[in-house]
Amino acid sequence: MESTGKSKSQFYSHFKDKDDFICSVLELEMTTLLRIKKRNPLRNLEDYDPWFAPYLELAHLPHNLGCPVGPLATELSPSNEKVRKVGSEQLQRWEQSVADSFHALGCAEGFSEQFSPRALARHFCCAVQGAYLFGRVHRDPSFLEEVGQTLKQELQLFKSRSVSSAV
Repeated sequence: MESTGKSKSQFYSHFKDKDDFICSVLELEMTTLLRIKKRNPLRNLEDYDPWFAPYLELAHLPHNLGCPVGPLATELSPSNEKVRKVGSEQLQRWEQSVADSFHALGCAEGFSEQFSPRALARHFCCAVQGAYLFGRVHRDPSFLEEVGQTLKQELQLFKSRSVSSAV
């Protein structure tokens, strides 16, 4: 409140309490990320780099801040059920969005039957959050760059498997 020059009464006219504010921030941050992600749909493997670019942009923020939703939800949720619930909902929104992208890609590219968009989305989200954490601690965005390249290779393998099984 000091940095904005706003009073406590102004703050509490918008939010019931600090937890309500935190939950609003979690929702806003995830909504913003998902809106940015829609700009570059994953329709085929050639779309992968632009689709992944917003994650890299977050990793290259000053001090390698990465995605604010995961760390905020992780730090605040153990002691607060309301924040845990909203944090969980926001991370589930992200996972579902990634799974939807992978599903569309798998259909368009004719991925093999072993391809599970949901399982890969969960793996992806965990790997990205871990890469953001390591990047923040080490001040090094290369962790996320490596995750991005590994996922790209995995997706290419699903395409090659579908091509070889069709032959």
